[in-house]
Amino acid sequence: MRRYAIACACLVLLALVLGAGCRKQAVPPAMPQTMSPEPGPGASAEEVERHQLEEEKRALMEQYGDNLARIQQINARLIELNIAINRQKHP
Repeated sequence: MRRYAIACACLVLLALVLGAGCRKQAVPPAMPQTMSPEPGPGASAEEVERHQLEEEKRALMEQYGDNLARIQQINARLIELNIAINRQKHP
């Protein structure tokens, strides 16, 4: 009976030690620090929106964990915009 109690205590201690290492703060991926240039006067609406979203995303990256859902939405929209812009340039 005593061995069983010691074994259970060891398992609980091991679970606590291993479980403590599982909690990790969200860390943003490395993002280039170069500023994207503003679109020129003849830019399409998609190019202007893409620039605005890139700027918003850059601001949100400061608190990555809190803004992860919005960053994912921006990334999805940026993909759509990039496809549309590429289709306009290369029909």
